[in-house]
Parts: sequence; structure tokens; C-alpha cells
Amino acid sequence: MKKSILLMAGAFFAITASAQMQKTSQVSVNFQKKEATLMKAEMKQGPRKDLASGVYYTRPEGTLYWGMDEQGRYYDVARLCSPCFTDLKFKNMCNQSAAAKWSFGQADGSDLADANNDLIVPMTADQGYYMPAITVGSNTYKIGEKTKNPDKGILQTDTITYHSFVDQVTSKTFGFGSMDSGYLFGTGNFKPTKGDVAGRTFKSHGFVMSVPAPISPLYIEYFNFLIYADNNNPIADDKQLKMQIRNVEEREREDGSIITVPGAKIIAELVATKSDLSEQLSEDNTEYTTTGKVFIYTLTFANKTTDAIGNVVNEPVVINEPCFIVVTGHEQEGINFGYRINQQPAEDAIVQGTYALAYEEGSDENYSAWYGEESVIEMSFYGGYDYCEVLASSELVDQAGNPTGETVENINTLRVSEDGSTIENEGFEGLQGRVVLNSAFPWLDASTNDENYICEDLPEWITLSGESEYGNFSDGSQFYTGTTNISIECEALPAGETGRAATIYLEGKGYKSAYPIIVLQGDATMEDAIENVVTVNVNKSNSIYNVAGQKVGKNFKGIVVKDGKKMLVK
Repeated sequence: MKKSILLMAGAFFAITASAQMQKTSQVSVNFQKKEATLMKAEMKQGPRKDLASGVYYTRPEGTLYWGMDEQGRYYDVARLCSPCFTDLKFKNMCNQSAAAKWSFGQADGSDLADANNDLIVPMTADQGYYMPAITVGSNTYKIGEKTKNPDKGILQTDTITYHSFVDQVTSKTFGFGSMDSGYLFGTGNFKPTKGDVAGRTFKSHGFVMSVPAPISPLYIEYFNFLIYADNNNPIADDKQLKMQIRNVEEREREDGSIITVPGAKIIAELVATKSDLSEQLSEDNTEYTTTGKVFIYTLTFANKTTDAIGNVVNEPVVINEPCFIVVTGHEQEGINFGYRINQQPAEDAIVQGTYALAYEEGSDENYSAWYGEESVIEMSFYGGYDYCEVLASSELVDQAGNPTGETVENINTLRVSEDGSTIENEGFEGLQGRVVLNSAFPWLDASTNDENYICEDLPEWITLSGESEYGNFSDGSQFYTGTTNISIECEALPAGETGRAATIYLEGKGYKSAYPIIVLQGDATMEDAIENVVTVNVNKSNSIYNVAGQKVGKNFKGIVVKDGKKMLVK
């Protein structure tokens, strides 16, 4: 994605995009519960089928949908989320790809198509576009066209909210399946009727779900699963289920084909207990369970740790590679529930789907149940994409946003006088001694207006400060534009020294900037900067809390917790 800088004091940044592209404001659609489909899914075999019309596109790889909250609620509109400052590629899959036309609402989108007639959409921060449509003749396709609000589907840069790897709004849902308990996955036994294992009993103990690599590092605070139980006590007090996020490994079969399996690397390990059940969401009658009843909850898995004062807290996890989600523990006495599945549209399905894990008592043989590539466990997570990049170069545009044809370089390098009183930007005087950070999350802690970064290794002679830019929605609320102007202050050189330097990389919630801030004081050179490299985390708040977990000011005296560490302030 090209970054552009406006020729004006303060150096605002803009994205050069299609003038015809229709931006949207926040979509006004109320949260509502999606009705459960109390249907029984059958085991699937055979290849996945594409759209009959042959007119469709695939969403950009690694993008996410908005997902359900802890109450099992959704927005009944398609919302596809991307990281900010990213080019999204919608791949044209039409039989007559060259004849396909792209549009956004009523606006033509052909000027954003590349040489292959794939659509390339540039995304900045806190912005939205109507969901693109692709048309060949009388056939048209777009994500979300089967919702109650097909014209309100949007692309948006995400924030910390509920996300899903699949579109839970347009996916078909199934609550029950082939186990003797009536569940699809979860507690129960599989009793195959065909093949070499016919007539045997395999106890279900978990499932494996493949997850594609995210388009940008994913910061996740916890996962939510919608579960069904045939009674109102699905998890006993002393029981725990385990969820591992594991890397992907390839294995060769005897016939030479390659399969992917959960690897030995554990990216994160999360747990869920009875305390992680939501309040009961509903109670219904059904013919599919042994009791004739179904009770619905959400179950939260989190990476639980203990903080400095002994409180159990959820430690976020970061995913930045393709992985497998592996949940186990359903064979335990006192665990009794199943999961609902989303059967996705074929053109949007995650490869492999979800496999049940089952074993036979007294045998080493395992059994994997599968409902097709398009069927995955219904789940969401609370989190968002990260992005954190210092601009090292940029195109210049005028105040109207028109490119001037000039590019500036080295705008991430600051030259400081010996006494620290003068700081100049080597690449562009218009920045007035600052560098620009484009990031998914603001530099400032909005609740306290404190600088939102932590770096214990930052040289003592350097002080960083940031001014995040905010815009206003039509209702008066503010949004972070994705841009922060970062300034530094430097102490005077000590007597006898003629120069010093530092290379400062900025790191967010899993994303490290490719370009650093380079500070050169006195007669220091770039070689000097390379010898003094530090990393600043821009997304860990330096807020201070008392032992009760309440945020306190910098003048608070007593025992406090800062960045997870307990200390005494006198």
C-alpha cells in the first residue's frame, strides 16, 4: 500500500484510492440473537462444490468476519474485517473472469482491478466501504447477499471486538449429529456402521479445527464457543477442558500424498471450567437428545495466569501463522455437552473443516469423524488485528490529496543538536522533527491520556511522546485515524562526547515495525545507530492500578501494579 503525505504543517497522511469508491459510515444494525437451527447434520464425503453460476470471488486470505458475543448475538449483516493500512485482494473466480465487472453499491469499482481483474482495495484505519459485488451478465455475487440486510454489508478496518474465522450470519447451522448422545462434537460415542470399523465404539474426547494464517498478527483475549447440553449442568465443578493452539506440520502418507496435522509447537494453551459458562441462553425441547431437552450456553476459553497480587487474569495470545485449534477433555465424567457447527458457503470455506477426535477403549486405534470441508465448530474470539509501522518514505500530495510526483525518503531519521535543543527530520522538513507511526491501536491511553508505551531499555537521554490523531463520526463520537506523530526529546551531550545514536523499533500486539526511528545526535552516524538497538512496545499501557484493581494516578502512594509488576510507591 502506498502512503502519502500532505504538503502542510503537521504532515497529515492520506491513502490514495478511487475517487468513485463509496465509503460508509458506521452501519446501524442492532445486535440480535441468531436463531438456532435444531437440525441433525450427516457425515459428508466427496469434493467441495463451487457456485453453480460460476460467478463469485474469494475473500482476501486471512481476513475475518464479525462474530457472536457471549450472549450468542450477531449483527445480521456481513462485516468483513481487515487490518488497517493493508491492500485487500478479492480474487476473481468467474468462469469469464475478463468480462467480470466490479462495483461498490451503485459505484463502479473497475479502476481498483489489477491486470488479472482481481479487486485490490486499500484500507486505512477506522474506515469502511460497501461490500464489493462482481457481475457477469445477469449473474451477480457478493459476500453477505443472503442476509436480511444485503445492501449494508461492509468492509471495515477492525478494532478489538468479536471476530470469527467464518461468516456466522450466512452459514447454515446444525446443532446435532451422529453420536449416541445426539451431539455433533463433544461428549458421546461414535458407532460407525460402514468400513473396517463398523460395529465398534469410539469415545469422543475432543476435536481439531484448522485455521488459516491471518493477514496480520491476531491479538486474542479469549475464545467463545456456542454449546448445547441435554441438561443444565454441562460441566462439573472440578472439571476442566483444554484448548491448545498448535502449529501446522506436513506428513506424507503411504500413497505419497501430503496431509497437514497439528505440530509439536504449542503456540498457546487455554482452559475452560464451569465458571467460564455464560448464563443459560435458552431452553428448548428437541427430539435429538436423550433427555428431549436442549440447554444453550456460551463457553469461554482463556489463557489464565496469575498477576503480581494473586488475581487470576486472562493473558492475551498472538497468532501469526496457520495453526490448528485442538480441544480435549470431553471423555471426562462430569462433562456433557456438544458444539454447534457452521456450514459455510462453498466458495468461502476454510480448508479441512473440523474433525472429531475419538478412541476405542483398550485399543490404540483412533477414529476421526468429519462433516465436510465446509463444516466448522461455531466459535468466535475477542481480539483484533495488529499493525505497527514507522514510515520511512512517502509520496507527497497537495492539500487536495493530489499526488505531486515527489517522494521523500529517510523521514524516520531525526538529527539532534549537541545541546538537544534542535531536532530536525532529515527526510522532510514539513514533519518538524517528528516521525509518523501508522498503527492499529493508538499510542495514547485514551482513559488517562498517558503515553501508551513501555520500554525499560530506552536510553535515558531519550524521551518519547506521541500525539495520536482522532476524527469524529456524525454522532459526535471519536475514532482513531491510525496515525500518531511521535516526537522525541534529547538531553544535551555529556562533556567530552561528540555524538551518540539509537535505533528504536516499535512493537505492537504481535507486530514489530520493519522500519525503526533513528536518532542521531551530534556527529553520530548511521553505523553508530546500528550498535544501539532497542524495541518499544506501543500497545502496553503504563497505567497504574492499586491492589483492588482500580486505576490510580501517578501521584498515588502505596502498593501498586504496573505492567503486571507489583511495587511500592512512597
